[in-house]
Amino acid sequence: MLLLPLAALTLVPCTIAVLPRYESSTGPVHVPVTRHVVNHVAELPRIVDAARNKYGYKSQHITKRVGSSSSWFDSAAFPNIGPTLGYTTQMSIGTPPQSLDVVLDTSVPYIWLATSACPSCPNTTPQFNITASSTYTTDTGPSSFTYFKYGIDGATIQGNTSYDTISLQGFTVPKQDFFTEINGAYPLNNTVSGIFGLGPGPFSDLDDTMPFFSSVSGQWSQPEIGIYFGANPGQPGDNSSAPDGVFTFGGTNPSFYKGDIEYKDAYGPTSSAWLLEVTAITVQGKSIDIPPADKGSSDGLASFDTGSTLIGVPPDVAKSIWAAVPGSNALTGEFQGMYSFPCASNVEVSFAFGGSSWPISPADMIVSGVANVGGTANVTTDAQMCIGAIYSLGAGTNYLLGDTFLRNVYTVLRSGSTPAIGLARLANGAPEPNPSAAPSKTIIAVPATVLAAVVIAWVTIFA
Repeated sequence: MLLLPLAALTLVPCTIAVLPRYESSTGPVHVPVTRHVVNHVAELPRIVDAARNKYGYKSQHITKRVGSSSSWFDSAAFPNIGPTLGYTTQMSIGTPPQSLDVVLDTSVPYIWLATSACPSCPNTTPQFNITASSTYTTDTGPSSFTYFKYGIDGATIQGNTSYDTISLQGFTVPKQDFFTEINGAYPLNNTVSGIFGLGPGPFSDLDDTMPFFSSVSGQWSQPEIGIYFGANPGQPGDNSSAPDGVFTFGGTNPSFYKGDIEYKDAYGPTSSAWLLEVTAITVQGKSIDIPPADKGSSDGLASFDTGSTLIGVPPDVAKSIWAAVPGSNALTGEFQGMYSFPCASNVEVSFAFGGSSWPISPADMIVSGVANVGGTANVTTDAQMCIGAIYSLGAGTNYLLGDTFLRNVYTVLRSGSTPAIGLARLANGAPEPNPSAAPSKTIIAVPATVLAAVVIAWVTIFA
């Protein structure tokens, strides 16, 4: 039995298989995406635990083993999205093409689909019919069988590495690698057929594999994706006539941002996620202490993750953030690692990545109202206390920046020899970035053993 991590994070050059690029340069393509919103606060523990497990941190409440040890962002983690589906669009696969709705996830580089060969997939879930595609192939034999663990309870998906013609909004890659579910617990909403990863790095140590982003970017006029997410319904900046969000493939969409795009080099060109170092955090206008970053590892890095909802931070950082908010309380029980605060408060939090400081709208800091009694969250509809959108990942020194952060910036993910992440001010009146509000960070000592993160690994079973 051989453990194969999905992608190995490294900050030094490495050799990977060189696959053909499909050159047919075209201008940017702007793709509306559909937001799926969770309306039940009782689902928050599942959402938070799913994110922890996605990045290899064991659930606060589930004691089952999540995976095997490796470094934090090397994860082959499958996101148990559960009630939170993020943003979806249509892809097509096979010959003739079959259309499926998938979640666009920038924190993973692989594609995973429910298929007609999966007896445990719900009948209501649209599935890829493998027998109807003349171009479908799959690895066979005992060595091709793979499984990986994910999500809240350590459930397992079983399947194979497969290949077929895959298209996303007109961009096509023949014989693209993807993973087909054969058996296991189905983790998604019944209307969604899988995950479409847009991470930058290779998704395994196997030869002749490459993520869709890397394979298809040769067809674009620019090797980059621009990302805009609209405000949640009823919040400042909400425009009911505008799309929930827009992914721009091959460039940016200037109608969604103003001013310059501030680019920073991303860490780990072979990582499965898009990563920047967090250099400063301010709360209520004051800098807080943050753990040191280690440029030789993943310590202190933030993943820009369109497949997650909230913002996850190291435990001590979560404590410091909420300690700066008067009246806040740490929640317990199934809500452990989350915090409540008076709903009437304006919680002002900004993140910096070596340049401008990027604020989050106070409206986005409110997840929902709760009745807070002795630190225990009792969900109500008219509570004076609200659950905050920043929670503790439970271990480590890393950050997860989900839709709560991404709704407040225009984001650009640029591949190439020097991958970069760009941020710009939204054109619709999001909080102003402040170039002078990126204070020098105050470093607190963190033991090296803190980042002994448990990550989810692909396992190939050999006869």
